Amino acid sequence: MAEVRVFLGQETFDEVAFDVEIFYSDSAITKVRVESARMQRVQEENYMVENFSGGVFAEFFDEYGNLSSWVESERAIRNSQRKKITLYDNVILININNDTLRTEELIWDEREERIYNNRFFRFSNPTEEIYGYRFSSNQEFTEYSFSRGAGFLDANQLDINQ
Repeated sequence: MAEVRVFLGQETFDEVAFDVEIFYSDSAITKVRVESARMQRVQEENYMVENFSGGVFAEFFDEYGNLSSWVESERAIRNSQRKKITLYDNVILININNDTLRTEELIWDEREERIYNNRFFRFSNPTEEIYGYRFSSNQEFTEYSFSRGAGFLDANQLDINQ
């Protein structure tokens, strides 16, 4: 196959799938479910890259299998070697408490079970609104931190002893 790519001088798609649903599990417990309208899996050197397009939707589950958060975007790229998925374009992350993050790029690190970005974001919930550049969270979006941000916070929710 590598010889064909060299001969043609272009990338060839190893696999194309439509209406994809992928489950990621650990010890028989589903951790993440991903849906996409289209997925292209391409061989790059000695690893695979999966390109999701036509909309991407993922659900994250806690250690008991309960839904804890979900994310959607227009497209995503998964690098199997680095075990990272980068979501692009109109990314919206929501947890069961209705905390919402909106951004143009969000990275999910499968190994570390973390979600983060270094781009502009807007975080909101019923009582707070924060704008900033640097966001980090566990993959369930239940424990998160921001930096380089500004906004309106609910003073009753602040822990001033930290």
